[in-house]
Amino acid sequence: MLRDSGASLSGVLVGDENYSNPDGDPEGPWTLGDLTCNKTAKERPNLFYDLVDPATGNVFKCNPKRVWAYEPEKIRAFIKKTINGRWLPKVRFPVDPNKRPQLKKFLSERKASRRPLSSWLETSSVPRSQVELEKEKLDLEIGQVCLNAKATRLLDDILGERVVIYPKPVELIKVLAEQATSQEHGVLLDFFAGSGTTGHAVINLNREDGGRRCYLVDRGRIDHGSIVIIWRETEGWQKPDFERDKKFVAEQKLTEGADEVFINGDSFIPGARALEPIFKARMFAPMEA
Repeated sequence: MLRDSGASLSGVLVGDENYSNPDGDPEGPWTLGDLTCNKTAKERPNLFYDLVDPATGNVFKCNPKRVWAYEPEKIRAFIKKTINGRWLPKVRFPVDPNKRPQLKKFLSERKASRRPLSSWLETSSVPRSQVELEKEKLDLEIGQVCLNAKATRLLDDILGERVVIYPKPVELIKVLAEQATSQEHGVLLDFFAGSGTTGHAVINLNREDGGRRCYLVDRGRIDHGSIVIIWRETEGWQKPDFERDKKFVAEQKLTEGADEVFINGDSFIPGARALEPIFKARMFAPMEA
């Protein structure tokens, strides 16, 4: 669960390194993209037709399970496109007739600098080539995370023994936190502390991008008492930072109703106690190399 003013999934930043202009097209740098859409011939019969390369006469059959993205008239216009008397087709035909034609996509046409991230995350066991193919088809960024087995090994190494069964991978929670929060804002709530994966992931993410995200861990009721644990990256903080933190905790009522409050580092929060060294050592291990 997260709390973030104006929160939205941030997607993945798209770079310009794949764009170039080898044919000197006046419209500028371009890259090749998919010319099909995720519809079948039965769903879109008007998009099910053959394409012919005017330069070679090669015929490219349409896939009945994934038809062309444009109607014949528009595709023909793409193929015949000329600028100042130069033939600069927007459809690029491969030499091999067994391969698929592709569409020139110009950097100037790109509507956003970020691609949406699919809510379906593949495991690292899936071949990267297969993931790249799906990304191209769906025009989505698809993340890959490690298996739970790796998370188990990591936690065993940290704690020195098997304490938690099937912990979630740190990489998985980090991807979700990165999508759901901004660098300067964002509070993530972990209802069930478990192995501390949420805290580990948020700390790693803050270290990587310099963010100031916070996370809260709900340990539930223990011996008929409630405990609130607050951890912040306080390195380099001055007194105004701690005062700001105290105000934030009060405004959000983070410690309301708690029988005990634990917090790392110096604290201006009334009644808060320092986290014990053993807790810090176990729950907030160093970032992986």
